[in-house]
Amino acid sequence: MTVKESQLPSYLQLKTANKRKKLIPEPNGAFLDVKCKECSNTSIIYTHSQTKIACKGCGYVLITPSGGKGLLGENILFRPFGKKRN
Repeated sequence: MTVKESQLPSYLQLKTANKRKKLIPEPNGAFLDVKCKECSNTSIIYTHSQTKIACKGCGYVLITPSGGKGLLGENILFRPFGKKRN
């Protein structure tokens, strides 16, 4: 066994690996804090949502499903849920 084989994989290799082949299993999806561009209303959505999610205030479509990770609408501001602004 060479030294290269005995080392742990790099961070980039772990992040791009299939979720079943990761060294430490973790989900690929996350919750996002999303701000609507029409009415500035904020919503919490899941990145891998399987249904269309619309703004509760104006009805603008925030995310559409695409088989895996959902597609955010145009000019939508988002950040990971739970992160505070500086």
